[in-house]
Amino acid sequence: MRISNLASEVGLTAKTIRYYEEIGLLEEPERLANGYRDYAPDAVGKLRFVRDAQAAGLTLAEVGEILGMKSEGRSTCSHTSALLNKHLSDMDEQIARLQSARAELAALVARSDALDPSGCTDPDRCQVIALDLPVDGKVYGGSRVPVTAPDGRKDSHMSSTIDITVTGMTCEGCAGKVRSALVATDGISAADIDVASGRVTVHADGTVDAGELEFAIDEAVNQAGYSLA
Repeated sequence: MRISNLASEVGLTAKTIRYYEEIGLLEEPERLANGYRDYAPDAVGKLRFVRDAQAAGLTLAEVGEILGMKSEGRSTCSHTSALLNKHLSDMDEQIARLQSARAELAALVARSDALDPSGCTDPDRCQVIALDLPVDGKVYGGSRVPVTAPDGRKDSHMSSTIDITVTGMTCEGCAGKVRSALVATDGISAADIDVASGRVTVHADGTVDAGELEFAIDEAVNQAGYSLA
């Protein structure tokens, strides 16, 4: 089989196939009298496996390990499963980091929505990001932020924040566990956490009754392995 036909059959480029030969994923084929490569029919199945394994997240080095074990007549299922589990674990960690980063951004957006631009008077910092700047009517890490409805009435079912103190957190990893547990709870959109003090500002989206939310917060913190002070 010519390389152009093989490339078309497996959905790869001829350049990619030649590269796989160079790194040992595919045996170099015999050449015809005219110098053209002549691939055996089993090259199709092997290249499709390489393609599918990469799509599943495996590296070419890991694919090479599996093919090497196959060529030695060894079982590969346990090894392949272990590789996939490792990649799944790595992906879960990436998702947790992204969720944590998103929660931080959502908290800043919520903060910016509640701030008065005319109060941003610091010459070097913006009050939206500089959380240590005092802001009238909004104290992060302090008391609950009053929320006012468009008609001027206080509305406990609108977005608000609830301040709690969590005991036992000693590092950013601890904070990440608590944050992930909280943002996965219905009615909570984000959580600001200060590890040193254990203070947590929970951002409620107003979709859950305050009494139910307090119970849910306690449950989420306990599920993360910590407790409320």
